[in-house]
Amino acid sequence: MKILIIGAGGVGTSAAMIIKRAGKEGDWAEKVVISDYNFARAEEVADKICGGGKFVAERIDARSPESIREIIGKHEVGFVMNAVEPLFNEVIFDTCLEARVGYLDCAMTLSVQHPEKPFELTNVKLGDYQFDRHEQWEKAGVMAIVGSGVEQGMAAARSTEAGDCYTRISNPTNNELGKAMAALEGGEMGLPFASGAAAFSALALTLLKAGDHVLCDDTTYSATNYLLNELLAKFGVETTQLDFTNYDAVGRALRPNTRFVFFETPCNPTMKIIDLARIAQIVKESASEALTVVDNTFATPFVSTPLACGIDVVMHSSTKFLGGHGDAIGGILVGSKAVIEEIQSVGLKNLGGCASPFNSFLILRGLKTLELRMKHCSTMARAVAEFLDAHPKVASVYYPGLPSHPGY
Repeated sequence: MKILIIGAGGVGTSAAMIIKRAGKEGDWAEKVVISDYNFARAEEVADKICGGGKFVAERIDARSPESIREIIGKHEVGFVMNAVEPLFNEVIFDTCLEARVGYLDCAMTLSVQHPEKPFELTNVKLGDYQFDRHEQWEKAGVMAIVGSGVEQGMAAARSTEAGDCYTRISNPTNNELGKAMAALEGGEMGLPFASGAAAFSALALTLLKAGDHVLCDDTTYSATNYLLNELLAKFGVETTQLDFTNYDAVGRALRPNTRFVFFETPCNPTMKIIDLARIAQIVKESASEALTVVDNTFATPFVSTPLACGIDVVMHSSTKFLGGHGDAIGGILVGSKAVIEEIQSVGLKNLGGCASPFNSFLILRGLKTLELRMKHCSTMARAVAEFLDAHPKVASVYYPGLPSHPGY
């Protein structure tokens, strides 16, 4: 194949060097034409950096379809690598399409539908930015991007204001699940994860540092226990676990360096019930800087809304009641926008426990029947619990709907 690289700047030079360094594997490239408006620069890359041979230089005007077509025809080019400013992207792409040659934007780009050519793709560079929403692009539901400042570009890439440019951080379906759960829990923002364990890991590794203290109930999920007592302990985070129904003991166990307080209610598997409002009040009075975090998986927002009781962050394994069909794995955090955005930009982005958008779709489907399912589950659970509680061969039944349960 004969390749045309348009642009002999840093990106174009890197592309040429990658082909050169491919060695024998790069023999598929019969000829590499390095072109630039500045011929001397193209010549330097072709001859001095790449060593000549199959690397040749040409002068090109990337603004001109005629100039691009001329080089493609002269060298029988089969593939074009675009390494110039986004200003010329549409001209280069349309010319390649017309010439029936392959096309790759070597810069960091988004491929989007052109509003006036719905069956063709064009590229909008995502490198140096400021945002401007133009009417023609708005019809296509995308943000047009024009250059000025790498830091603005980085901020833009992290923000959903310009659309969802990287699924690990932000995805339309995941965002809809986040909004739905924020509405159900009464929070400002929801953030889906690949699993409940991924959600808790992202939260813990975002908020904690060496020397911090975590106060945790003594009945928690095994993965939570392992993360707190084994993994985070290696990095200087100390965890104290005790029975949170002993409310005086909870108050005494709080320290100046307690960063967050974590518990489940109902607890898995004992169904222990912990007073949400009472724990929230104790923590706010004795350790106002600490966040309270509750795993609401068993109750779901149909039964309990911890944020309304003063809790700061709610988490779920959405694999269970929220999804409801046993065909999707997921987790979610809900809380204030400030806290959840911090976890999104640190824990989710860098640890990578992002939700599968299809799983989020399945969980959104599950939310539509959450009320019906939870009513039926509760009715059936009570019937089973009452039957077992009356059975002479059953010593104990752990169900908070029975008068015999401590959390009744």
